Amino acid sequence: MLTTGINQGPTPAIVHSEVLETPSGDIGLVRLACRPPSDLAPTPNAAPSATLKSYAQRQRPSTPLAREAAALAQFIKAGAGSPLETAQKMMVLEGKYLLEQSHAAFQTIAEKLFPEVDEHLSRVINDKLLSHAHTSRLELHKAVAELSKMPGDTPDVAAYGRILKQAVQSQTELFAGKVALYQEVLAQPELSATDRAHIERSEHAFARYAQQVATQIPGALKQASAKAEATVKALHHLHQPAKEWEDISHQLKTLVRQTSAEGEFKDALDNARLPDVLEELHQHNDGWAATTKAFVAGAVPQMLASGLAFGFARAVVESAIPHDLAKQVFAAGVTMAGTHEVGTNLLKPIGQELVGPWNLKPIKASEVIPNPNPRVSILGQIQPLSDAAKTQAKQAVDDLRSRHLNAQQANKNGTGIGEAQAFGAFGLAQGIRRAIGFAAPQLHVSDYGPRTLTSMGGGLLMGGVQSSSQLRSTTPDKRGRQLPTHTFKGTDKPLAQRIAKATSDAVLASDLSKSEVRQSLLSKTFGSLIGLGNAVAVSTVARTLGSDTLAQKFGQVVMAALGSPALLIPAYAAFQSGPETKAHTAALKAAQLPGTAVQASAPNFPRTRTALQNMRAPDRADLPHGSLPGTWGRTAENTYHRVRGGLQIASQLPTETLEHAPQLLKAAPAALASAASSMGKALSGSHSVVETDIPDPQPPGAFHLG
Repeated sequence: MLTTGINQGPTPAIVHSEVLETPSGDIGLVRLACRPPSDLAPTPNAAPSATLKSYAQRQRPSTPLAREAAALAQFIKAGAGSPLETAQKMMVLEGKYLLEQSHAAFQTIAEKLFPEVDEHLSRVINDKLLSHAHTSRLELHKAVAELSKMPGDTPDVAAYGRILKQAVQSQTELFAGKVALYQEVLAQPELSATDRAHIERSEHAFARYAQQVATQIPGALKQASAKAEATVKALHHLHQPAKEWEDISHQLKTLVRQTSAEGEFKDALDNARLPDVLEELHQHNDGWAATTKAFVAGAVPQMLASGLAFGFARAVVESAIPHDLAKQVFAAGVTMAGTHEVGTNLLKPIGQELVGPWNLKPIKASEVIPNPNPRVSILGQIQPLSDAAKTQAKQAVDDLRSRHLNAQQANKNGTGIGEAQAFGAFGLAQGIRRAIGFAAPQLHVSDYGPRTLTSMGGGLLMGGVQSSSQLRSTTPDKRGRQLPTHTFKGTDKPLAQRIAKATSDAVLASDLSKSEVRQSLLSKTFGSLIGLGNAVAVSTVARTLGSDTLAQKFGQVVMAALGSPALLIPAYAAFQSGPETKAHTAALKAAQLPGTAVQASAPNFPRTRTALQNMRAPDRADLPHGSLPGTWGRTAENTYHRVRGGLQIASQLPTETLEHAPQLLKAAPAALASAASSMGKALSGSHSVVETDIPDPQPPGAFHLG
């Protein structure tokens, strides 16, 4: 039977020793502290001070709570409840005590609630898991103290390893067992909301306790390893044999790595501290103040970038070439592509540094969705997971992480929802500009000044909405807890240093000697040209509507709003082609599919192939999605990805053709000769093997089309 709580003091710290210099100038051998840590040393039986007495009195439970504790003690003594029922009552009582004493240490709660218990109750009230873990940590610290001997007395590292293994195992059982027990108790359908709140308060206290003690085992190992390394250096300095201590140092470093590796200890710890992790994230993320910070963090950089590329640059070029539409579109497309590169590589990063710690960062799914807990509680009894249960739990974790990733991507460019936010923001801004032009003709809203301000406003709204939506985006787990997808990034460097780095990175990102940079510029150029062609078509339709009546003016406002997505859909499709190609190529390599191991000598047009794959398999895993699989939202998003794929082919095929033109021209004679040879064989009646088209291999999770 497992319940919570044990009277347990803080784990002793390891005393650091120093390398002392002798009068002769030699460095003496490192001596680890020969006395036991102060927390382990016996304390004199001095009378407690009045201050301590007052503090102890303040830590006592209230009279009603003390009565509840006494009633629970009688309930346990009478054997009236099952282990699960007893555990639930203990957790509720702990939560009530924490409501009175919010800063109480988890490991001291049982002592405060049950100051006097007989031997029978002690076995029930004092948590066996907690007690074993505490004892194992003390044994580990005692083993560390053995390293205080002279180097000639080599400690038994094998015994040290056994003690370490026992300590790690005890901590694993503690963390995993308590997590399993909390999970089973909180899953009880008849649990009242009040009791649930008390139990969750107890769970949070245990999570904080787990955070504190989890570092003690790796910390003790690192200290022991550092002391062994110092001993090796001292022996080398004295020109004495150090082989044994070198072996010890190596073994200790190996043990340090083992405690940091993946395994049950880490899985149990991650599950135990999860409530504390989520609480801290929500403290940072929740509230309108946090949402406002996120809005500003997204709005300022996007406002600067959009105002330059899609506002000022386009307006100036079109004003300079007012009568030749073809030249105007070509010049505007090239200029927009170049200025967008400047905005993306320089202005946007600088804007992000200006808002500094308000920038967001994605949260790794494993941080809020740990691997399955290695233990399960059944009617209050802790048991290891069976193989079937492990498989089922791992599948549940993978599914939840997939949903978390969808929610994380939902408000970003490249997904249907994220780009709808962008197109809606710019469309609204352009519609408002057109409406103001009708309401106040004297403002000349078609000049480049108002057009620049309009694009800045659209960028501000787009970036702000996307960023604030990312901060508020969460995924519920099976308990209904909201798992955040983003949090604030923070910063630890001065603004000047961060801006200098952003500028340096912008220079490197603009190096046209790199193929990737050239293709990015060409891709944006062709995407902008296609978008501008669409915008011209929308403007042509708008002019046929007239603007005399109120209805006609409203139609003009609507067409102005539609002009933005007409321009931006092909442009943004081209902008996203580079990242999507990288992700698709990485997925193919990770899957080790045919044709991915060896780089082809001739250009294989990866951007164009990825665009084609966006049309053929939009549901594949490496393409970002903001909607859940199997929903109508995913169906709509897949349709949108197919449209984007077609537009990407139109921009990426000429991009890669120009980039690889020298290689294509060089390979052309051989290709023509091969074609002529094949044609000759066909005409002569010889049978040749016709190589069929092989579809682009798809990674796991791809949605195959018939």
